[in-house]
Amino acid sequence: MAPRIGARLRDAVSVEIVALPDGRLRAFNPGPGGIVSAISGDALTFAPESGQRFAGPSTNPAVSSLSDGRLRMIYGAQTRTTMPPSEQLFSTVSADGSSCSSGGTGRLADPPFASVPNVARLADGSPRLYYTHFESATPFINVLRSARSTDQGVPWTREPGDRLAPAPVAGAQMQGMGDPCVVPLPDGRYRMFYTRFVTTSRGSNQIESAISEDGSAFTIEGTVLSPAGTPEQCLLVDPFAIPLPNDRYRRFYRAAPRFRLGTQAGSPARWSCTRWPTPSRGRWRRHRCWARRPSCW
Repeated sequence: MAPRIGARLRDAVSVEIVALPDGRLRAFNPGPGGIVSAISGDALTFAPESGQRFAGPSTNPAVSSLSDGRLRMIYGAQTRTTMPPSEQLFSTVSADGSSCSSGGTGRLADPPFASVPNVARLADGSPRLYYTHFESATPFINVLRSARSTDQGVPWTREPGDRLAPAPVAGAQMQGMGDPCVVPLPDGRYRMFYTRFVTTSRGSNQIESAISEDGSAFTIEGTVLSPAGTPEQCLLVDPFAIPLPNDRYRRFYRAAPRFRLGTQAGSPARWSCTRWPTPSRGRWRRHRCWARRPSCW
């Protein structure tokens, strides 16, 4: 891995990237007052767009294409701000992603917490929604779950069981899996990148992957990116992968200094690395910092 350092876009976390009809990319992320966006022609340099794509309390957007050409955005919104947190998933639609209809409606409630969604198209064209479910407060435990829907993405019906759940880690203040991103592979399988939460006095979050034949039963492959393998050597979250020309893929992730549970600190930045020819577990190269959020987690 050969790091290439340089800020690309400020104030970006939990980013979702979609391809536009003209070949450019639009990155969606939570911002002041709602969901904001940035445009890129090369998947490296992102120029912020003015205004908001969706106005209102919202976080962790997932944007997917519908058969009629519109885009559906699924996002999380808190229903309780005190601990333990409570959040459910809402959705809205847009003709081209530049402006979404206001007043999104609730689409999935999995108490007490369902958020950080990601939508993947299955072999039959139907969407499957993956999301983070908050399982326990003492210690914090997150698992990954899924739901199915029609092409239009309404409504969503939760599938039984967990897609991934953590094995216990002694002494961990926070543990589990979160921030799923599922990539359909050319051979028909599905690879999931996710954050592995292990917050102890000696460990911190890292990016792992899992593989599946059907998008439902996943087998953990292991670590694909640890803090030691990044330019900032710090806590890692929010992986997201996109296809590039010539059978390559680029994976994005967010890096932030280590923190203690219940505190916020540091200057998180969003990095990218490139892998070819398929989005496999190892040998991701050419790290670039393209987003930095100063003075906050």
